[in-house]
Amino acid sequence: MPEKLADLHMHSKFSFDGRGALFDMCEAAARRGMSAVAFTEHWDALPADHVELPYEDGRKHYHLYDAAARRTVMDARERYNGQVNIVYAVELGQPHTDPTVSREFLEAHDFDFVLGSIHNVASGLDYYYVDYASADIPELFRDYYAEHLKLLRFGHIDAIAHLDYPVRKMQGFLEKPATMRAWRDCIAEVVRAAAQAGVGIEINTNGLRNWFDRLSPEPWILELYRDFGGEFVTTGSDAHDTEYAAFGIREAVALAESVGLKAACGFVRHTPIFP
Repeated sequence: MPEKLADLHMHSKFSFDGRGALFDMCEAAARRGMSAVAFTEHWDALPADHVELPYEDGRKHYHLYDAAARRTVMDARERYNGQVNIVYAVELGQPHTDPTVSREFLEAHDFDFVLGSIHNVASGLDYYYVDYASADIPELFRDYYAEHLKLLRFGHIDAIAHLDYPVRKMQGFLEKPATMRAWRDCIAEVVRAAAQAGVGIEINTNGLRNWFDRLSPEPWILELYRDFGGEFVTTGSDAHDTEYAAFGIREAVALAESVGLKAACGFVRHTPIFP
């Protein structure tokens, strides 16, 4: 049976921080053996009193290019029909901070796949811009995982992205190899709630090209999720340019298989597809 590999977390220029053209990223993913890809362009809810952002408001960017992005995805479906399945998707950031607007957004779109994530602290600042030198790291992670529980209570998501997102910018503030074991109890609550809700956990390959040099989450987290009844993972490169499209997906699938979890190779109407 041929491989069924999927990169279900990529960002094109239709995301505020994306740099790759959607068709170019499709070509790269096809060359790297993907049978499906999802362009999970950023849509991030923010609290009404959020801090002034040192970066572009991703939600405003999304709505500016919304129609063009959907049209390009549909064009890509026609171009790659029979070669690569293009999943219509979104990365929905902390929707519980503005639940009414978040639900209205989802109702206005016919996504096949919604990847839920936490990018921002309570004030609205992205974890990329936190001053870790003065931060209370244990409290930061406790709050981070508490936000995931709120995300799961909001619902309407199919999988949770990058369960250790803050680690990307914490070189020098965590020992290497970076581990989340100090927050095991908090993480166990999250993966238990995900398993009970039928929500998948993403294996994100960004760490293979980042300072902590591993896939995320760690295998013991996936084992916890499995033991709580979780059944599947999604695999995603989190690529924001063509160079990293489909990067590390085979390694992610191998990790899933090693802990007894199925890796989704696509989504249709919020239902995972398996090889």
